[in-house]
Amino acid sequence: MTKQTFRKETKKELKKLGAVAEMRRGIEKVIKSKGLTTMAISKGADVSYSTVYRIRNGEYDLDNLTLKNCERLYQYALETGAAKVE
Repeated sequence: MTKQTFRKETKKELKKLGAVAEMRRGIEKVIKSKGLTTMAISKGADVSYSTVYRIRNGEYDLDNLTLKNCERLYQYALETGAAKVE
């Protein structure tokens, strides 16, 4: 692999990481939102109440969420305006 090919691959990976970081920020914003109850997030995102409760109380880390729950929470964050698509 040449240096130039490596740089292109690295840039692609960084862009992917940027998308993941953006998703994480959106999820964190909706989880930390004081204007939304745990029940509202749970129902709106179609994620179990106990999962949202545990995340909010620090008993469960975002790194351990399933991709399905990440997608649902991020979609809910977009719908509520807690996250923005750029």
